[in-house]
Amino acid sequence: MSKRPRSEASEGSSRGSLNIDEAFQRKKQKTSATIVSDEQNKMDDWYYSSNLSRAQRYGKNIVKYKGETDEGFAKRQEDEIAKWRKRRELDTRENFNTCGRWQYDDDTLEKRWIKRQNSDLVNRTGHLTLQDEPVGGIFPAHEGDKEFSKIYREFWIGDNKQRFLETIYDKYKDEDGNIPEKKLWEIFRCLVSELVPKKQAWEGIPDYIVANPHTIWHVGKCMFYILTNGRFWDEDSNTLNPLDDGKKFGEFKVKVLQKKYSRNLIKYIVGCLSAADEARFVQRTLLDHFETVLSVYDGTYVSEAEDDTADMPYEPRSKNPLIPDGLTNAEGGVYEKLIRIVAKRQKAGRRGHKTPHIITITDLAKDYDDLTAMLCLKELNRLGVVTLAGFVANLMPADRRALFGRGALDSLGLPKVPMGVGTKGSQKPHEVLDYEFAGINDFMPPDERLNELPDGQDLLKTVFEKAIKENRKLTFLGISSLMDIAEFASTEEGAELLKKGLSNVVLQGGYRMVDDKLIADPEAANNGFDIDGAQIFHTFMQENKIPSAVWTKVATFATAIPTTVFEFMEDTQHPLGPYLRKVQIGQDSSFYLKACSDKPFAPHMTQPWYLKNRSAWLSSGHEPDEPYPTVEELVPFFINIIAYDALGVEYSLPGIISLLCLPTPQ
Repeated sequence: MSKRPRSEASEGSSRGSLNIDEAFQRKKQKTSATIVSDEQNKMDDWYYSSNLSRAQRYGKNIVKYKGETDEGFAKRQEDEIAKWRKRRELDTRENFNTCGRWQYDDDTLEKRWIKRQNSDLVNRTGHLTLQDEPVGGIFPAHEGDKEFSKIYREFWIGDNKQRFLETIYDKYKDEDGNIPEKKLWEIFRCLVSELVPKKQAWEGIPDYIVANPHTIWHVGKCMFYILTNGRFWDEDSNTLNPLDDGKKFGEFKVKVLQKKYSRNLIKYIVGCLSAADEARFVQRTLLDHFETVLSVYDGTYVSEAEDDTADMPYEPRSKNPLIPDGLTNAEGGVYEKLIRIVAKRQKAGRRGHKTPHIITITDLAKDYDDLTAMLCLKELNRLGVVTLAGFVANLMPADRRALFGRGALDSLGLPKVPMGVGTKGSQKPHEVLDYEFAGINDFMPPDERLNELPDGQDLLKTVFEKAIKENRKLTFLGISSLMDIAEFASTEEGAELLKKGLSNVVLQGGYRMVDDKLIADPEAANNGFDIDGAQIFHTFMQENKIPSAVWTKVATFATAIPTTVFEFMEDTQHPLGPYLRKVQIGQDSSFYLKACSDKPFAPHMTQPWYLKNRSAWLSSGHEPDEPYPTVEELVPFFINIIAYDALGVEYSLPGIISLLCLPTPQ
């Protein structure tokens, strides 16, 4: 679905001068077979921020929360309007009439704030009086700051922006009429360094020189003015204007600005203009980046060493037969760690961690992440890291999901791992989407085999009785509705079996402590299927002091997997590979179409949100004011596998997280 007319747009040519983008270029991420996502393309979504900033003027940039009172919503709207007005005040000349200026020392490259003592005289004459005095601390300065600071105070703060631009361009432009990029970075640094960190602020300090989201935004506005020579700004709404004299800013950025300046510079300028306060760059981040950038110009920059060996073929001198072929060094390293965990357990015997025996309740086929979790569990079981006690498939149609699971386990060589038929899972009817059971013929058993599958409650009873008899305890992995486990815990027999046989609980969901009570988060989808059942089980866990861990969607988004994983699995021709790839495309397509509709999954999950957060559309070079893609056009740009349930598998392994942790890419 496309909400804008289609149009053509071409890329601008690269610059021939020193290339900041190239200096900071990190490894490009191949997110699919055809699309490459370049980190340097990931800029603040200026188009989205522009619209939100414009709406913020009237408090229309936010939506009412579910269950929120009218008074509460009105108060939040007032807060948003106040933020917009605060930024507007930074452009109002009369707000600076009793303040002062920065005094620079050229010899020591330092500066101090000079307070004006006679504001009435200053207003009449425009000059400081003899009684003016320095206040606050001494702050570092750089060569050239004094000159620009004077221009900035006289014209920008003096509310003569046209004269400001004329003076800046007359003084600093090159033979082509452009301000050199190095000078822009130096001006940027000067403006940010003239903001005083909150911890170093003194009593009576003018608000407009204290570093905060509003003053950072004002610096961004000034830099944007310089960058565009006063174009693409809406003074009435006080925000970036996507259109200027009929021209689109996105096209102007690509065809004009990016021919002259680095994407890195543009990224940092528009990043100061984000609509949300928390999304803007902070002063320390900016100053550190300026020093790094200017070290490139000075020839002193040393790039961080990158370990390219991680993606090279895994070719150890002595290969363990448990490790598959065709892995990279990074992947092979994970297998080595897992094998060492098993060996360490065997050596420690009873003194070490016992092998977790896991019983899983899942809504297989609803999303691709349930089957992905099963694949992870299968491989951990093969290596001896875990033992699979069984699965229960819930959510209507539970019998069909259980049959699906039976076929998947059989195809993975696990015919002896039991699969039970669970409850309907949800208090509300569940809509089965077309992709859920598409492409399953190669592994789905015939309906007659349903008679072989035990009832989920019976299976839970069987596996817990077996564990207790063998003097073991089970880990419960809950990656779907908690209706089944709550039903089991609500019976006298089930509750006793859980008390004796349950070691720990790992959930994909959410909970919090409220007045010393463990509360199931109703906003977590798995809790929301049956919130009453979810609370029953959370209360059971707390009353019986059962250790638990919960993975939220926040953790999952932070550990997204590139779609190349499913593309690789599709190429293996194992029947589950093509199914997962097909479901991923269907599921992401459905999500995108929902985001394009008037009723998205959540108020913030709109079409712009999806393009920015769930696809490579913007990071591959498209501008946010380009026509939105149709779902067919977007398929190659589906960037991430959001494997909620697979993440829960990891935490079901005691002590494994710290052992498998890899350095976070910077």
